[in-house]
Amino acid sequence: MYAKNHLTLKNNADWALGIVTGNNDKYISKECKTGYEEIYRGKDVFPLFLGKANEYILFQPEIFQQVAPEWKYRAKEKLIYRFISNKLIFAYDDRQVLTLNSANICIPRFSGILMQTIAAIFNTQIYNFLFSFLCNTHKVLRSDLEKLPIPLDFLETNNEIHNLTRAIFARNSSLESMDNYLFRYFEITEEQTKIIHNYRKNNGKT
Repeated sequence: MYAKNHLTLKNNADWALGIVTGNNDKYISKECKTGYEEIYRGKDVFPLFLGKANEYILFQPEIFQQVAPEWKYRAKEKLIYRFISNKLIFAYDDRQVLTLNSANICIPRFSGILMQTIAAIFNTQIYNFLFSFLCNTHKVLRSDLEKLPIPLDFLETNNEIHNLTRAIFARNSSLESMDNYLFRYFEITEEQTKIIHNYRKNNGKT
């Protein structure tokens, strides 16, 4: 995969940790009270999409124990990923939602590539195989994400991967089709494909 001309997220993305309130019992509510908004934990993050929020918070950054600059939560587009996980689970967000510290934020700054495409490729078997092979961890660290290659070809706005991404997010295609595309693009052999499938089957459980 590294044989293809590529960039990485290192120096090409903004990052943010989720909020640490210092007292979830006090600041997190199961009810959406006046002025409160949805907040997401890692368990609410699924491949490509966020699940339904079950908790709410009144955003008061000045009283929380840890909070990133608000603009990072309010970015027009961002990626949210599970922090405690042995695999990559990335969701795309364009609703400017807040997260707790089990769900961290990445805002890629590449031109030409859909942010949704990055979410899609990072959720595939082939990228999860690479992540597991390189990192072998139960935490998804920024330093490890910055090792993953993003081919320069994918930064071209007319690359066919973006049409595939749009179809996946419109639920007219699946992540399996993205895997198949990447297997062809990276010229993965049938034997290598079997190794990836078996590795994820045996080691990819969360």
